[in-house]
Amino acid sequence: MLILSDQVIKNVVLRYNLNIIINRNLQIISSFNEQAAGSIPIPKPLIIIVSVAVIALLISWLSNPRQLVKPRWALSLIIAGGLSNLLDRIFHGATMDFLAVYNMQTNLADTYIAFGGIIILTTILHTTPVFTKREQETIRT
Repeated sequence: MLILSDQVIKNVVLRYNLNIIINRNLQIISSFNEQAAGSIPIPKPLIIIVSVAVIALLISWLSNPRQLVKPRWALSLIIAGGLSNLLDRIFHGATMDFLAVYNMQTNLADTYIAFGGIIILTTILHTTPVFTKREQETIRT
């Protein structure tokens, strides 16, 4: 559903060539980003290969039954955002951004990735590690 919502909005904005100024800091307008996150100049084939590898790694991590609920949900957000942006790169040769917030171009997929990362980071910072008895004994020695 997350991927579908991002793709539908991107296609509506592109198809109808929308340019809506909500206020001076927020605008709906289509633009294409051929570079990686943060406008890092990386060759397109490498971006696709790395994206597929990272998504596969995250899916394998997500399938771990010991994974906590909150990180699973956050990983799902990151995977959905990554897959949606990957679809853009495969079908359009670039990711399609449709939100201009201040001077930054973004889309829902980027937002999914950012929120997923924030959730994982806050979970890591606020979670007490759980150790088995054997691990606890090893730590004490």
